[in-house]
Amino acid sequence: MNKVEHKGISKVVKRAKKNKEAGEAFKKLLKDKNFSQYKLEQVTGIDKSVISKIVNGYTAEPKLETLEKIAIALGVGLPQLTEIFTSSNTNSSYSTTNPQPQELVSEVLKFKDPDFLGRDQDIEKLNNLVNKGAKVILIKAEGGIGKTTLAEKWFKIQGLEYLKLSVGTTSQNLQSVEEWVRLKLLEYKVNPANNFMTMLEQFKTQLKKQKIGIFIDNLEPALKNGEFIETHRLYVDLLGVLIDKNIQAITLITSREQIYDHKISSSPNFHNYDLEGLNQETWQEYFENKEIKIHSDSLDAIWRNYGGNAVSMSLLAADILKESQGDLKAYWKSNSQDLLRHPSVEQLVQSQFDKLKNDHFQAYRLLCRFGGYPEQNIILSKTWLFYLLWDVPNNRRQRIIDELISRSLLKQNCYNYFLVPVIRSAAIDNFSQLKELEAENLIFLKNQFDNLVHSEKYQKFLRWINNKSLEKEKLKNKPAVRALFFEIDFILQNTLSKSNTINNNLLLQLQLAISIDKQFKFGLEMIGNFDYNYHADYFDYWDYYDDIIITPNQYLDAYQKFNIAYVVVELQELIWSICYENFNRYIHAFSLEGGIIDRLKELIKQIPNKNSILWYQQLRNLLIKYRDIAHDWNFTDEEKSTLIHYYNVNILLVRCLQSDCNASPEVRSHIEDTLLLPIEEIEKHPFNN
Repeated sequence: MNKVEHKGISKVVKRAKKNKEAGEAFKKLLKDKNFSQYKLEQVTGIDKSVISKIVNGYTAEPKLETLEKIAIALGVGLPQLTEIFTSSNTNSSYSTTNPQPQELVSEVLKFKDPDFLGRDQDIEKLNNLVNKGAKVILIKAEGGIGKTTLAEKWFKIQGLEYLKLSVGTTSQNLQSVEEWVRLKLLEYKVNPANNFMTMLEQFKTQLKKQKIGIFIDNLEPALKNGEFIETHRLYVDLLGVLIDKNIQAITLITSREQIYDHKISSSPNFHNYDLEGLNQETWQEYFENKEIKIHSDSLDAIWRNYGGNAVSMSLLAADILKESQGDLKAYWKSNSQDLLRHPSVEQLVQSQFDKLKNDHFQAYRLLCRFGGYPEQNIILSKTWLFYLLWDVPNNRRQRIIDELISRSLLKQNCYNYFLVPVIRSAAIDNFSQLKELEAENLIFLKNQFDNLVHSEKYQKFLRWINNKSLEKEKLKNKPAVRALFFEIDFILQNTLSKSNTINNNLLLQLQLAISIDKQFKFGLEMIGNFDYNYHADYFDYWDYYDDIIITPNQYLDAYQKFNIAYVVVELQELIWSICYENFNRYIHAFSLEGGIIDRLKELIKQIPNKNSILWYQQLRNLLIKYRDIAHDWNFTDEEKSTLIHYYNVNILLVRCLQSDCNASPEVRSHIEDTLLLPIEEIEKHPFNN
């Protein structure tokens, strides 16, 4: 046995007994195909000395690229050709006069093209479709997944010559089907008829005579919502010929969109193949081939954020090598917040948004609204997607979701939906440019969201939030204060019902409060700067403003910031004290009344028994009595999920107001003032259009 180590080939194979055997078999193949060495040189462009060495047995194991060129020129499968050079008994295994029956194959040798990885199963699945009678296969996926590369490699692996029809890039510059068929007939030395349908019959006759491939690349510019544009309906007639079971041609089509034309899609000889992104192992292999230093967490993150996109993988690899000297961890640390930084990636993604906007504006709006949803890794059920389609009739909402799935822009996981982060980044950019939001839409949307929490259990919770905001007289922006207590109470519910494990859900983010009032961001920032050993640094901060000359507005702004910071830091510190079992820090840092201090000290002594239900209940009772917080609302998991979505859609609503919409000052004021209020309070402030 001998291991072939040529570039691109790695497989244990049997060494040919004699080089001359391979040479003689190759000579016989040339003779059967009516090829001289000179003709082979002219057709393939291979140097005549290389061909001479193969024919005379001096090269028993030619390079892969040489074999590929010869296979295409001779019209034989690559596996058939490589068999000559890998069999231990060439004469017994190869015969052109009595060839062995051959099915389509994925590979005989393991050809490792460093730029074509991770597609073995896809090649095999395409083969299975063809072996079952498929004449036309539509390879569908979003841009950059690798559709064109897969199709070209499939033809090459089969040793199948193909005629390529490059459709174009926009609906304005599409390739003329009539002209393309005319040129192919001329290449076959057939005089084209004047009538297109007659030309197609001439073309079909040629396709019955020989086995050949047809490659229609980038079909989507000829489509609008799955139907062919009226001016390019001749594509339907061409495909009608290509799905004929009596021709020998196999057609591969690449497209970002589905074909819904019933004359084509209903044919048993037409099949769809949804191509997925490359898996993480393939990304790792590709990066390693480029000598990029792998960091597991960074690799996992970058792969997930780009959805396994093949084009992104290639572009990012070049950037990693250039900017970070091959250090994946360093590159991702610097660029993880801007997924669309590379201009080619941005153009690739945005082109899909632009076409969707032109073809199906309602689907475009849904995609943008989903992007505007605040939680980065959000997964929404169909119910919540329907809420985002507030301006679409109920009986048409599902088809809009289906359109996004068909274009691979919206991903589905069982009964839930999500966006790949790089698509979400583009959706956020496009969301900020939406201008279709009218006043009546926003009012209607808010009413829908408020009705989601109309039950008494939810209303009781919202009443408590409203009362807490009224207690904080020094905090003037009441909607933002309600948002603060909404979030803090949810975190406390998790803190008091679970073990003392710190996770990101126990850290204040205040997305809604900050969206309403940017000063709450100051309070959030102060958490990291707070001196837990001496909380008077807040008053030092306040004294600083007393010592300098400032305007009344600046004074009020500083005063507001001080109060916000104090409330936010105390609430966050309370959570951390519970989780870290360190109430001493909380007691020392804040001006607490004696009752709560004494009771907290008693609970501290009981911390070894903290896992008991009684301990948590005592702590909850203490917080309710002295802070009126951490009530047990007895929400089920489903009800908690509803409240979280309610909180998030209110963030989306505020972002709609802050986008370039047409809402009047009255609409803005009504929506902001009634955010997170119980229904009876909202009814006290009706909107008068």
